[in-house]
Amino acid sequence: KNMVEIAKKRVPNAKFVVGNIKHTDFPSNYFDFALCSLVLDGMRDIGGVLSEINRILKPNGMLILIIRNPFITSTKQIGNKQKTIRKFNYYFNKYLIKYVWDEFRTKMPIYEFHRPMQEFIRGFISNGFAINDYFDLKPKKPKNRNEWFEYNLRVPKFMGFKLKKVEGSILHS
Repeated sequence: KNMVEIAKKRVPNAKFVVGNIKHTDFPSNYFDFALCSLVLDGMRDIGGVLSEINRILKPNGMLILIIRNPFITSTKQIGNKQKTIRKFNYYFNKYLIKYVWDEFRTKMPIYEFHRPMQEFIRGFISNGFAINDYFDLKPKKPKNRNEWFEYNLRVPKFMGFKLKKVEGSILHS
C-alpha cells in the first residue's frame, strides 16, 4: 500500500486498485492491455499471476512485463547506502532475497524471488503468452550524474517483454 501512495503522488489522475493479483475481481477478457512492472519478482509462484493476467486480457491482448534481470543479486556499498546490484552468483538456484528499499524518503522491506530466466520464459509460454518483443531498460539521466547512475549504465538491472495472449500453450516437451 505504501507503493500505491507513492504512485498516487506521481500520477494523481490515475485509478489504483489494491488486491490479489492471482484472483482479481475483473471479468474475463476485460482488458486490451496490461502493464506489470516488478510484480513477478515478488511472487513465489509466477504461474498463478500469469494465468490470471491471461484470463482478464482480451484475445490478442498485450502485456508489457518488466522484471529484474535475473543474473543474480548481491549488494554493494555506494556512498552511505547499501545498494542492490546484479552479478552471476548461484544463477540456477531459486531463492528469496530480502532488503530494505530506501528511496523517496521511505524505507520498506522488500522480498523478491530470484529465479533463472528459463522459469520466466516457460511461465510465459505455458500460461498462454507469446513473446513479441524484448527490451533492456536503462535508467533515466539524473540531474547530477553520480557513481550509482554510472554503474547502472553498464549493468542491465531491468528487462522488459512485450507479450501477446495466444490461444493455448505453445510450449512443447
